[in-house]
Amino acid sequence: MRAIILAGGFATRLWPLTEKTAKPLLSIGGKPIISFLLESLPEKIPVIVSTNAVFATDFEEWQTSFSDRDITIFSEDCLGEQKKTGALAAVALVISSLNIQEDVLVLAGDNLFFFDMEAFLRQANQYPLLAAYDIKDREEAKKFGVLVPKDNFSVAKFQEKPSDPESTLVSTGCLFFPKHLLSEIIRFSTEHNDNLGGIFEHFLKTGERVEYFPFHNPWFDIGSFPAFLEAHRHVVGENTVDEGAKKQGKNVFRGSVFLAKGSVLENTTIENSIIESNVTIRNASVRNSVIGKNATVTGVDISGIALREESFLSKE
Repeated sequence: MRAIILAGGFATRLWPLTEKTAKPLLSIGGKPIISFLLESLPEKIPVIVSTNAVFATDFEEWQTSFSDRDITIFSEDCLGEQKKTGALAAVALVISSLNIQEDVLVLAGDNLFFFDMEAFLRQANQYPLLAAYDIKDREEAKKFGVLVPKDNFSVAKFQEKPSDPESTLVSTGCLFFPKHLLSEIIRFSTEHNDNLGGIFEHFLKTGERVEYFPFHNPWFDIGSFPAFLEAHRHVVGENTVDEGAKKQGKNVFRGSVFLAKGSVLENTTIENSIIESNVTIRNASVRNSVIGKNATVTGVDISGIALREESFLSKE
């Protein structure tokens, strides 16, 4: 088996957080999202990270922290959002370019999973398999691929972002494809390059059995700023994680707080926020926000924002 982690998007909905950083390399509790994914996988499984030409060097640098793992950084020749390969085409490109002839596990690089990956892999055999989560809300289900289940963990129907979902069981970013179907993925992707869910609709139409792996553990699809902060709160809990901030005067920390190395805090209130490296905050309060590297915040109260790297925000 090979694992492919999809990390080729430009995540424009998360700007400015992703203006200079690939979404899977955003840190939660001081650890990149992609590191959570890698550490969930058995060490024996080789991993391919599919990214783009803009962020390839950043992933190669990340890779050096895992010198004991078999990791390949596969870069598409793409420098912008308008020219990127779709998700299904990205999978097909990796399979064909690297001549993969083994079962394939596909993980979305912007998802955080907390289920037992070993249990998922035990179910993965000769049928396509999706990890599925009951979101319990039909309006929310409209944003995802929806599974209509049958007996014995098989799928009766797959609906990609339906206007009228027939269930609240949604597909997450963890998928398994048996090796005998890889050529069909390549063929289908030529006309449906960005429809990763559509391949399951196609398999069902051709009579292929599709299975699902239900889980109830926390899962985060980090497609928005609120989702990013929600994942941060889950990982950090009601704690302050301090990697080496310099604190002066009276500082108050509430909820889930991450303080990166080199940050300087003086007379601040920080609540449910991420303070990146070398940030200076004085006489200010920061709530439900992310302050980018090398930024300065003085004499203001801010809430619910992502502040760009090297920004200067002050009343003084």
